[in-house]
Amino acid sequence: MTTKGKTEVKARARRDGRWWYIEFPELGTSGQARTIKEIDEIALEVAALWLDVDESTLDVAVELDLPERAARLWNEANEADARAREDAKAAAALRRSAVAALQDEHISKADAARLLGLSPQRISQLARAS
Repeated sequence: MTTKGKTEVKARARRDGRWWYIEFPELGTSGQARTIKEIDEIALEVAALWLDVDESTLDVAVELDLPERAARLWNEANEADARAREDAKAAAALRRSAVAALQDEHISKADAARLLGLSPQRISQLARAS
């Protein structure tokens, strides 16, 4: 594929021991880098050498693969965050319901604030939101 006058080359990099293994599926070659910081530069160099072209004619897009254990933990963390957001929404709805229940009992906002350990302003916010 050519973009902006440059040939686009795709690569994937994954951790392999102490190195990052850079694979070029379309080219059938590979390279390696010590650090993530080096990957783009080395990928460009390898692709240019393999294709026997000047580096300035290439646009190398490298997709990084997160190591498996870290990827699993990261996904678990994202799932926990999503559950926490849902739990927070449910908790907020319950708080609004509690304030509404106090209002149904004809308890003043000032008294509701004292009962719930909140400011009268917060009680007003919760009452408006319900």
